[in-house]
Amino acid sequence: MAAISREAWLAMLAGVVLGLMLAVRRLRKTQGYRYTGQVRDAPIRWIDPEHPPQHSELGGLVRRRDPKATLVHMIYLPWDRDGRLKDDEDDFDHAFAIKFEKRVAELNSTPGERFEVRLWKRGDLERFSEMWCPGLWGQLVAKVGRERNHPVMLVDFYRWLVVYCYGGIYWQYQSELVGQTRMSAFLPSDPRRQEVKLFTETILTEEEGRENGQKYPIRGGEPEEELRIYTSIFYAPAEHPFVALMLDEMTSRLNQYDARENYDILYITGNAVLPTVYARAPHYHPVMELVGMPERDRMIKMSSNGSWRRS
Repeated sequence: MAAISREAWLAMLAGVVLGLMLAVRRLRKTQGYRYTGQVRDAPIRWIDPEHPPQHSELGGLVRRRDPKATLVHMIYLPWDRDGRLKDDEDDFDHAFAIKFEKRVAELNSTPGERFEVRLWKRGDLERFSEMWCPGLWGQLVAKVGRERNHPVMLVDFYRWLVVYCYGGIYWQYQSELVGQTRMSAFLPSDPRRQEVKLFTETILTEEEGRENGQKYPIRGGEPEEELRIYTSIFYAPAEHPFVALMLDEMTSRLNQYDARENYDILYITGNAVLPTVYARAPHYHPVMELVGMPERDRMIKMSSNGSWRRS
């Protein structure tokens, strides 16, 4: 058998390399919205078991006037029209925060009402991240700077993380109490057996769920759950395992996907995550209160004007 020349070996090697490159390109195309984040970057982790959170210092970020008060968390991260975080964390209208905090303080004069508002801004979340899981903020900011990702994903993520750490109510900025509704209405109605309180957003038909599974490529044909649940308002105690499941799922999707259209943001960190986690965790349903739409509308006027959406 004749020896293969060096030129022939090089040609064969070039052919193999080219074949691998084409195979990778085909794989990426068939994967659609998946990206190789685990290869390009260190995977995002919402908690680092090798570096436990500095709980003593974390407590300093929330200075309760009443140590027994339930925290009402709000987050505001201002961004420009191009979806970039603004350098000035206070470049937004604070009027709602002032009005809402005053309203909550007035309600605290009513027996059974002990609540304190905590508005989280960029600097607060940066400091919180370094105490909770060093490097997390930087990873998430780098992530939302890609392609059509958006800073709203930071708000989506951190609402669950601050509630996991401190417990309390998450309240969407500019959402309003209806009538004489008290803040205690947002706590579980039966605290002896209920631990988490969620609020129904809407109910899809089975056909609508199937259509969304086909309409949005990121779902890969998987139908959307018929029950949609708000992430804009919820209550949970600190370190609740259901909240941990939410953080696990969002982290998994952040590590797998980049957003290419508006719905993808909802799927990765928004209100298309919660129904999936809820459906996968029926063992937690007995300790979770789910408020229906009529009761919800008697309690709260939601603010969700979609200002982050881009065409």
